Amino acid sequence: MGVRKSQVILCFSVAITCLVIAAITFWYALHSAIALYRGSDDPIPDRSIVELSHEEVPLQTEPGTDLLGLLEEEVEQEGAENPYCGIELTQGEKELLARMVYSEARSEPFEGQVAVVQVALNRYMHEAFNGSISEILLAPNQFSVGKTYGEEQMEAVEAALAGEPALDLNTEVVFFSTGKLTYGSYYKTIGGHVFRTYS
Repeated sequence: MGVRKSQVILCFSVAITCLVIAAITFWYALHSAIALYRGSDDPIPDRSIVELSHEEVPLQTEPGTDLLGLLEEEVEQEGAENPYCGIELTQGEKELLARMVYSEARSEPFEGQVAVVQVALNRYMHEAFNGSISEILLAPNQFSVGKTYGEEQMEAVEAALAGEPALDLNTEVVFFSTGKLTYGSYYKTIGGHVFRTYS
């Protein structure tokens, strides 16, 4: 009687195990079918793959490649795209530019305010104009510089220095007016301002 009882228990245990295996198999098949329906190539993430994804992958380069040279070349290319990247201004000079923008272009769109800043920066870099940012901004009958500015004007200064292409990064654009100015050549109009190149 005891042997039969143990046989029944063993059979019951085997049956339960089979049911569990069947349930796991069914779940896996269902999950795979759903993932395949959604277009996934990897329905259930493999733990080993996940762990490997955290490992550092070495940079694939040709033998003898000068990585430092490549990095320097990339930096130079970025600098070539932004002609203003080499200009280092003090906080006071930035505030002076922001005050000029507020006086000259606070009612203009943001792009127009950036363009006005870049006109001043272009003059600072142009061989036909001499002096510091302060001297260029405060030169007689050139720019109107008030005593205040807003957050938007300081953002325009930072955007201009960062190379926002309001004037297509054309450093020859050194004049702007409401349309009466006839110096140089017409370049473009932004809002109520006409921008002109030096020649």
